[in-house]
Amino acid sequence: MTINYPKTVAFAFNPIIVEVADVSELVTIVIEGGLTITREPIYGVTRFDLQAIARSLFDRKRFPSSLQDASEQDYMLYKELVFTVWVGNTNHETKFINVIWGALQIGEIYSQSKTLTWFKNSPFSIPVFLEGDKQALIRYDNNKYEDWKTIFEGKNNIKTGLPDASNKVVIRINAGDEGGVFDYTFDYTFRSISKNTIIIRLNVNECTDGIYLRWINKHGEYCYYLFSTGIESNEVRNGGINLIEFIRTVGFVSGYNPGTDHTQSKEGQKSVKLFVPLVDADTYKFLTSLVESVVVDMFMGYNDNKDPLWMGVNIAPGTFARDNSPLQDFECNLILPKTFTQEL
Repeated sequence: MTINYPKTVAFAFNPIIVEVADVSELVTIVIEGGLTITREPIYGVTRFDLQAIARSLFDRKRFPSSLQDASEQDYMLYKELVFTVWVGNTNHETKFINVIWGALQIGEIYSQSKTLTWFKNSPFSIPVFLEGDKQALIRYDNNKYEDWKTIFEGKNNIKTGLPDASNKVVIRINAGDEGGVFDYTFDYTFRSISKNTIIIRLNVNECTDGIYLRWINKHGEYCYYLFSTGIESNEVRNGGINLIEFIRTVGFVSGYNPGTDHTQSKEGQKSVKLFVPLVDADTYKFLTSLVESVVVDMFMGYNDNKDPLWMGVNIAPGTFARDNSPLQDFECNLILPKTFTQEL
């Protein structure tokens, strides 16, 4: 029996194929928890797609707790799928697949090197996925690299320990011992870097004026950005059915006439135009992931214990086209929660 399956990480919205080869009897996969799938091999090979099962491991309502928890390891958007493969009634092996709540696109490579904007005066976390514990180095502004912290295996949301930088922060996670601790002031011109080394650049921004949003992108990573605001609109519609009241009198009873054509309720929906002026191609692509996300939250300040407060919102669908200009404005519409109104 030969079992082929994703051995590093899989994504819940991509095919998760388990192939069992060199078999002649019925093959059964038993998922931890009791679900069983049985198939007959064809030419000695049986394939299972565990995508739907992997998606069932996640609970959307618990996602925010991965950031409220004191731990920086993310157990809400990263799950372990454990399964046992049986061939016949005796031969069996237990395996596991690490699954992220996200999806890779066709031809895409999952890379942890990235450039982010750190809005220093607002809640923020850095998404990092590692296949093993690694020591991270850090430098900021014009300082040299120094040992920073250990980032653990798995999916992490790094929330603490960032320096009081005013311009830029660079976090480096070495693939091995390559490079060592050295001042890479000249952008690594004089020393090669392994392709497996992770470089995370944070551009510091101290602005607070605008609407600050948090969302989960296609890779299951929390993203943050501060948007400028434009026109705010409020669409009000009649709700329910219209009741035609037959007037018993055209006069006034105790100074009041009920009139006709009453609606049962009113429905209000507020929306706000958001924009970021003149962003480059990489930032534009990053911001487009906001519109694609089904989990978007708006920052609402802090409570008495200085804990951040977030409210679930939505982004209006639309078509986003980018030309060849080096810089371009990004615009979208924020849809606020439905307005509560009186009803008859």
